[in-house]
Amino acid sequence: RKSFQRLAERLRDFDEGGNLASDVYAPAAYRAVIIEREADPLVTAVPWPWPDIKPADFSQPKPDGSGPPFPHRTLSTDDVAKLDVGEVPGGMQGLILKAPDGKTYSFVLRPLLPNETE
Repeated sequence: RKSFQRLAERLRDFDEGGNLASDVYAPAAYRAVIIEREADPLVTAVPWPWPDIKPADFSQPKPDGSGPPFPHRTLSTDDVAKLDVGEVPGGMQGLILKAPDGKTYSFVLRPLLPNETE
């Protein structure tokens, strides 16, 4: 129990009272997921913000089940800025996009960790 107590104390004060430099994680890229959905007249969809990215550019799930189960794509911080939703260092969900193909998509975004490439 003492070991768990020490671990809990360490996790609550991981920067040792401010003696270790720490900052909010600033991701270099994000994983974006789109999920096609029915249009809902009660929900305002945001126009698709990327003239150079199409829904078809989102990778489809792999047949073997590995990887994300929905169409996904890595987005740069510049791509994310085009959403015009402010800072999203921890990601976001709940945004509804209206794509140029006329379809409506739920949009989910999460930061990639330093060891992730896709």
